[in-house]
Amino acid sequence: TFPNLLANDATDSAQYCLQYKDSKGRIHTADEVMYIDTLGTSTNQYGCESTAYHYAFINSTYEHTDSARICDGASYRWIVDGQNYKNDAPVTASTDYTFDKKFESSMGCDSVMHLVLTVDPSLKVRFAADTFDYCPDYQVLELPYNMTSGIIDTVTLSVESSVEPFVIGEKHPQFAPNVPVSISLSNDLRPDVYEAYVDFSSELCHADPITVPFKTRYPAKVLVAKDGFIALLNSEYNGGYHWSFYQWYCNDEPIPGATQSYLPVSMENVGNWYYVGLVREGETEVFYTCPIQYNGSQTDMDEVGGLEMDNYSKYIYNGHLYIIRDRQIYDALGRIVILTE
Repeated sequence: TFPNLLANDATDSAQYCLQYKDSKGRIHTADEVMYIDTLGTSTNQYGCESTAYHYAFINSTYEHTDSARICDGASYRWIVDGQNYKNDAPVTASTDYTFDKKFESSMGCDSVMHLVLTVDPSLKVRFAADTFDYCPDYQVLELPYNMTSGIIDTVTLSVESSVEPFVIGEKHPQFAPNVPVSISLSNDLRPDVYEAYVDFSSELCHADPITVPFKTRYPAKVLVAKDGFIALLNSEYNGGYHWSFYQWYCNDEPIPGATQSYLPVSMENVGNWYYVGLVREGETEVFYTCPIQYNGSQTDMDEVGGLEMDNYSKYIYNGHLYIIRDRQIYDALGRIVILTE
């Protein structure tokens, strides 16, 4: 048997992250991917040389950033790890949150994934009242509101009614925050409770439409203020309404005992604002008239007609006694001063 006179080269390999320092002290980076390092040579007893090689595989780390956007209160499911991410506290302005995920590699380098989550404030709007008051004399319904967070791009306001079907829609693409939204309505709208639908839209975070009830008044034209009293017009002149209940108000305060279809006033009341709460026959809901300001009118009482009067009552005005009987007003001498029919 003869000995093996051939020399065998020795090789090994390893994985490295980012860089490798060879046997001569030189640095090799991941750009080279693989480097063969000659460690040295040796001669066996038969005079044959062999070389030792080291295969260095230089790997890069993997780093990537995902971006996502959500509204405050929502969450984002990150496909990287299947987890839901969100902010811990409410935000009042768009805020970035960064989440990191590290993955270990069997090749010697770890991978790092970043999630930049932008959280936009939710659009939150609160109206100034639960139910709003609409006076048809102004023909405009205003709905004051307060925006506590978010950004509003447009507002759409519509009104619908099951009593008198109609739909009115108006868009307000330009407005100042917290300035009341408004809509024009008919001045002949039957006094009732209606609903307005307000839709605040935003490119970032859209709010759900809000239903806002509003209560319609009678126009002030159903009232007449004449020499010494304020009275309601009867059904022939007031739009066909018949009322069974009356309550008068002065400067938004109810007047004790003022529960008739007319209200005596004097020069001391000049400048005051008056309106009356009314219940239609066969109903229970109270609806009010728009207010009027008493200016002490001295118009001839004989010119007034169509007043809503009780069968019999009396009052004193400027020291004079007046009797109301059979829907007519008489002075103390029995002379008719107002023909109401």
